[in-house]
Amino acid sequence: MNLRTYIITLSIATAAAVAAWIVTIKYINPDISGLFGVILFFASFFIGLTGVGALLGLYVRILFSKNEVLFAAILPSFRQGVLLATCATLLLFLQSLQLFRWWDALIVIIIISLIEFFFHSKELQQSQKQSKNQQAT
Repeated sequence: MNLRTYIITLSIATAAAVAAWIVTIKYINPDISGLFGVILFFASFFIGLTGVGALLGLYVRILFSKNEVLFAAILPSFRQGVLLATCATLLLFLQSLQLFRWWDALIVIIIISLIEFFFHSKELQQSQKQSKNQQAT
């Protein structure tokens, strides 16, 4: 799959998820539909926000890239979109249960940031190993 196909596919999937989320908000009453309506709301919110975050992250990386391989920006952008959506969905879920406090948001943001720092450090280690291997040959 090339970069253009990826962007088009992700855009269509994101638009479908956002449309499902809007339909859920507009037409589904969580008191009547019960658990199904709540799951549909949070699932469509998570998928839509993942797509929006991934597309925005990829756009920013493409905008500021300096002759880098753009295909390498897909995985970090998608991962950050998932982390953003996880953070927002978890905080929204806590709010729906009336358990949300500001320190909950702080804790979730710190945990999500630590997860991203872990992945980023792994990527740096791999790139350093590859550069050492290229220098050795």
